[in-house]
Amino acid sequence: MLLRRTLYASLFAVLSLVLVAHAPAQTTTDNYPVFYPDATVNLNVLHIFDQDNLGPVNYSKGANPVAEVMEGADGNLYGTAYNGGSSGCQTPISLPGCGIVFKMTPAGTFTVLYSFGANGPSSSSAAHPNGGLLQGKDGYFYGTTREGGAFGWGSVFKVNSAGKFAIVHSFCPPGQNCGVMTPDSAYPGATLIQASDGSFYGVTGGVIFKMTTAGKVTILHTFGSITNDGAQPNSLVFGKDGNIYGSTYAGGTTGGGTVFKISKTGSGYTILYSFVPGVNNNYALGANPLARLALAPDGSFYGTTYAGGSAGSGTIFKITTAGVLTKIADLVFTSSPFFQSPRTPVLVGSDGNLYTTTWRGGSFNDGTLLQSTTAGALSLVSELNFVNGVNPDDPIMLASTGLIYGATSGGGGTNGTGLGVIYSPALTLAKPKPSITSLVPANAAIGKPVYLYGDYFVGTTSVKFNGTGAAFTVVSRQWIKATVPAGATTGPVSVVNAGGTATSASNFKVSPGISSFTPTSGTVGTTVTITGTSFTGATKVTFGGLAASSFTVNSATQITAMVPAGAVTGKVAVTTASGTGTSTASFTVN
Repeated sequence: MLLRRTLYASLFAVLSLVLVAHAPAQTTTDNYPVFYPDATVNLNVLHIFDQDNLGPVNYSKGANPVAEVMEGADGNLYGTAYNGGSSGCQTPISLPGCGIVFKMTPAGTFTVLYSFGANGPSSSSAAHPNGGLLQGKDGYFYGTTREGGAFGWGSVFKVNSAGKFAIVHSFCPPGQNCGVMTPDSAYPGATLIQASDGSFYGVTGGVIFKMTTAGKVTILHTFGSITNDGAQPNSLVFGKDGNIYGSTYAGGTTGGGTVFKISKTGSGYTILYSFVPGVNNNYALGANPLARLALAPDGSFYGTTYAGGSAGSGTIFKITTAGVLTKIADLVFTSSPFFQSPRTPVLVGSDGNLYTTTWRGGSFNDGTLLQSTTAGALSLVSELNFVNGVNPDDPIMLASTGLIYGATSGGGGTNGTGLGVIYSPALTLAKPKPSITSLVPANAAIGKPVYLYGDYFVGTTSVKFNGTGAAFTVVSRQWIKATVPAGATTGPVSVVNAGGTATSASNFKVSPGISSFTPTSGTVGTTVTITGTSFTGATKVTFGGLAASSFTVNSATQITAMVPAGAVTGKVAVTTASGTGTSTASFTVN
């Protein structure tokens, strides 16, 4: 997948240089503050990379985005472009610049946040971002570059909305001089995912890896290490069962690609399905998936294949966690509108329908955006052409507003001489409803921070702990940081946005919290008054780890306890069914 994307970018570079040479010079502009609708294709172009024919060639604003745009916590769009930027690259066949990270308002105002500066070994920079961005638990945007890093073999980086940049991990494959670092792999090219414990997961051309927030990488699986293993993996996705699922373009029993699963610890790697020929050597159910899977509401997954199917033009499929695959639709080029060769994942819309793009098809044969029912009825949403971008291989995204956004790595502009576009089809879906996957931690005292992990949190208006409103911050689309509010009791947590309300499947337990105790010192037998929160139902009180022989719960905020025989100086703790609260100060035993 990485090599193919690099080839696409190089081809776009050559084509664009030829076309731009004949484009008339006009005054440049820095952004596109308005939509550019084309009634024939039902598509709004929000930004054209390189500004196309609006002025001299301007690679400083990036070129050839090859990954999805994503919605940040602030409601703006963020993404990467493989080429362009203000810094030069060492590879002479590349377009000027090593790529960029950008920010764009929903109306199209475009800002370059960071220009990558080196594709050779560099401890501070990298080159050619080949995957999309993920906004993590800390609010930073995380991504991967195919080149650069300390060893020149690619990197994981992070950047914030103000453009502050840092390399988190530099890849170095076996057989190379990796210094004191344990060799791992090379050429990362997929979008990362983050688990509820904060760990990141991703793929390179040959491995699945796990990375800590500090940048330590562990290899979970090396492709080709088992018989009939997959090859050329796509981006990963979490399942409802907590496992990781993915697909590979090649490999498997006959080389048609696979669907696999693996645990977050790296155990249990299993090929769930190999795409294989059927009657007349035809891959009737599809072949060669080029995109990540999409989680279905019932816990299964939707996906697309680039080839195979009844016409050899690809398929849309559904697969269960047990590996049972069902073809939803064949993509055909023999009837109008025709759809051919999808390279992007399925988007599960808030209306219950499925959406994806095709590399070819439509009236101009430059690609389409299509809708499919879960029963397989296909319809055209938008067509692409050289004016509004060609041959989409960038995944589409549903924003909190109900709008869909996508990108193409080539085309755009009056003369079609742009180097890719960001677009939005003339279609508005219902605003997506949030979902809560887990609470981290699952129990805490009043006043303590709790992270909610889920999806579609942008635009959240309310967070409640068992009905009590809490102060919160939307950290990203997938993370909310909330404070357990005064008066909260054990029960579910709810999140409200314009799309609806989500309620946690499990109860959040409000742990006891100790704010003070008096006296702060004494002898064995001294009665100590402990003040705090959520003391109702306390089952144990300890002094320096030794249980008090007697104590009384006076109220939810007060306990009196007697210092037990044998107690030593140490912390005071109160335990209930919802957890244990420990004092910050120590009680001194005289």
